[in-house]
Amino acid sequence: MMIRFKPRKGVSDGISGSVLSPFRICGVSGVSGKAVVTALTVLVFQVFLTLPVMALEVVAYAHKSVTVSSPVAGLLTEMLVDEGEQVVKDVPLARLDSMEDELEIRRLEKILEKKRFDTRGLEKLLADDMTSKDEALQARMEKELTEIELTRARLRHERKSILSPLDGSVVNRYHQAGEWVSTGEPLFQIIDMKTMKCRIFLRVNQSESFELNQSLQLTFPEPVGRTSGKVVYIDPRFDVASGLCRMEILVDNPSLTLRPGVRGELKVSDADREKRP
Repeated sequence: MMIRFKPRKGVSDGISGSVLSPFRICGVSGVSGKAVVTALTVLVFQVFLTLPVMALEVVAYAHKSVTVSSPVAGLLTEMLVDEGEQVVKDVPLARLDSMEDELEIRRLEKILEKKRFDTRGLEKLLADDMTSKDEALQARMEKELTEIELTRARLRHERKSILSPLDGSVVNRYHQAGEWVSTGEPLFQIIDMKTMKCRIFLRVNQSESFELNQSLQLTFPEPVGRTSGKVVYIDPRFDVASGLCRMEILVDNPSLTLRPGVRGELKVSDADREKRP
């Protein structure tokens, strides 16, 4: 079968008169305007699919993760929160036995009361020249030293109540009430998921496509879906064994739908890289 090429006049191509169909220019007979539009759409779509796209794996981490340890050695009398609970900053997480500290505070309060009474009495006697300045000074110093000891005892007592250092979720609890813990021994791990840190590993040629404060679109499984983030760190070092460097992106996560360990994807086309500021 042969296709006849001949100029055609007055044949509408179904699209704006300012746009000429390539079929009309060639004079191919029997081609409608709708077919022309369809052919052009397919052509544009095929061109789009051929654009180079860089797809990188993303792993989400909690931006803040804190291990809460015991500031002093002692016996755990209360563990006030469990794994999975949400906590706010400065709420008590656990308590150590503080009976001795409470008794010491009471003892020092009584001693301080006596020292203050003695100091006031000697100051009155000194005003009437009935005692020496040295005695009055000695009484004042003893009172002040007792006040310092009382302050230290109260601080020791406060350390027996272990508070949360941040708002977040308890993901690990390492001890039970009744156990003895040493100074610095971990008790809880708390993470804050309101802001997530997304980590990507890049090759040398890939790292040149990104810069600090650059906004990027990330895709995660539902219910997160597509979300945006900002580049906050690009490691200037490349690992000798893998040849990769680390890039970190901060993502706001107020609904807490993005969880640590979830994997996603970052896709960057050549066109996107050209738009980089």
